[in-house]
Amino acid sequence: MTSPVRVVVMTVGLVALVAAASCSRAGKVTTVTVPLDRSWTPSGVTVRSGSTVSIEASGTNQTGQGISFGPEGLQSPASWNRAAVVEGEPPLGLIARIGDEGAPFYVGRSFAGRVWEGGPLYLGVNDVAPNQNAGSWTVKITIR
Repeated sequence: MTSPVRVVVMTVGLVALVAAASCSRAGKVTTVTVPLDRSWTPSGVTVRSGSTVSIEASGTNQTGQGISFGPEGLQSPASWNRAAVVEGEPPLGLIARIGDEGAPFYVGRSFAGRVWEGGPLYLGVNDVAPNQNAGSWTVKITIR
């Protein structure tokens, strides 16, 4: 016969195990405001090599010339590409990098993938001279 104390301990342990499994599937979610008038913004998130990272961004802002853009950037003339940090990707789009010296990559409105570098996650705008931009994006980061 099983004692009531043992049943309670086993039940509590099973509930804790199920809760931990649910949390690991859901991942850690962090929301960050990314100002568009600076090159890089620390997200406060540290990524581990092999993690799955999901990034979702929203917001609409303007350049100093009054051109509206969102996190997906601009489908603009080729001449604008020389103003992009990540060449070949839409200027003024959301970009990210992992680590202080990591290679920047395009995010746009969303990104999901496994990363093979570890370190702090930085977010920025695909613009070599962001000081003329105004506004910010709201970015949700999920790490699994």
